[in-house]
Amino acid sequence: MMVVSVLALSVSGADPAMGALPTPPMGWMSWERFWCNADCNKFGDMCLTQKLFHDQADLLVSLGLRDVGYDTIHVDDCTYNENPSRDAEGYLVANKTTFPDGYAGLGTYFHSKGLKFGFYGAMSPNTCAGYPSGSWGPQNPDGTWGHIQTEVDSYQAWGVDYIKMDGCNGAYHCAKNDTPTQSYQVGYVAMGHALQAAAKKANLTKIAYSCSWPVYLQTPTGGMCPETDKEVNHQVYSAMIEAGCNVYRNTWDIYDVYWNVANTIEYYGVWGEYLARWAGPGHWNDPDMLLIGNPSMTTTESQTQLAIWSILAGPLIMGNDLRNLTEGSLEVLLNKDAIAVNQDPLGKAGWRLRKGGQYNTSQVWFRTLQDGYAAALYNSHDHLPADVTFDFAMANLTAATYAFFDIWNGTSIGAQHTNFTRTVAPHGTLFYKLTV
Repeated sequence: MMVVSVLALSVSGADPAMGALPTPPMGWMSWERFWCNADCNKFGDMCLTQKLFHDQADLLVSLGLRDVGYDTIHVDDCTYNENPSRDAEGYLVANKTTFPDGYAGLGTYFHSKGLKFGFYGAMSPNTCAGYPSGSWGPQNPDGTWGHIQTEVDSYQAWGVDYIKMDGCNGAYHCAKNDTPTQSYQVGYVAMGHALQAAAKKANLTKIAYSCSWPVYLQTPTGGMCPETDKEVNHQVYSAMIEAGCNVYRNTWDIYDVYWNVANTIEYYGVWGEYLARWAGPGHWNDPDMLLIGNPSMTTTESQTQLAIWSILAGPLIMGNDLRNLTEGSLEVLLNKDAIAVNQDPLGKAGWRLRKGGQYNTSQVWFRTLQDGYAAALYNSHDHLPADVTFDFAMANLTAATYAFFDIWNGTSIGAQHTNFTRTVAPHGTLFYKLTV
């Protein structure tokens, strides 16, 4: 497979993203909080229903979240009808009991609220929860694969603005002589090309396309392929960008416990600088959902997740129940200065510069912005505070002084010109914007 670099794509003037997601996406997704709660007799008001999605959409608006950028409602797995799973046109059918207006009705409602419609699919015969509603299948006589073209037609008919395409074939591919299965190597690319062609034909911005392909390009324990197999990573990431993948998951699903957030942060601490080369306007690495607003997350931990996700230029897609959002969680989610770092138009992702200190928990994360820089001083220790030192030379900062703005407190801490040390609480983060 030919390796196509991000630089080559931008220099040539080609835009596989076709205008979609110039900055990381923001919104709300059902999976983390509501999982596969399709049995309403069992789950009550935590059941996946049309009303649930209407309520969450209404709250995005009334809580002010839409107005700061959280503008998409993502309908994840387990909303499908099982028998039949498709109608006469081949379109997926929503559960007729819990979604009486169907998927087109959801799209109409979201759009009426000034929101976008995010939908879910799987590049496999079944979805990840086992519904017989996957997009992948044998090649058709016209050369298309499985239900891919039908899916794209239905997305346009329903007003879908963003499609998350899962995988769930459970294969791991880290050896150079281990060719990924067709559903990844062919299916994700075919879906991307079909979305591009549909947008071009309709003269519209392409439906945003989230690919889970890289999740399956890992060791069985969830690590990035070894250094010797970076060629495999290069091939897949280049192919994804060429096919118009706007977002790509790199890690397994995040869960509502802080240690899972910490594990994701550590993954990007190890691999972030390498992965940053594949991030930029129209194509973003995805560390998965924000857990802010869930019972497991303290305000301190919520600030940390938002800070690190913003340094990484990762999507800010909430996985919570907006009906139960606390005042502290809402304050974090609405922090416009943190969001501005995440949405910086330069689109250059940051990474961890250093990890060390007395307990090896003192970390410095750094990102270059269009009008300055952002730095996060993070302490990953579970119980003890730690001193974290910001080193100007390590960040390649050469001006005489820099003005530091404290994003969490909303105040300036004045001009800094020499290395400084701050004590950071357990699981805590100090988050700064730097300008000359």
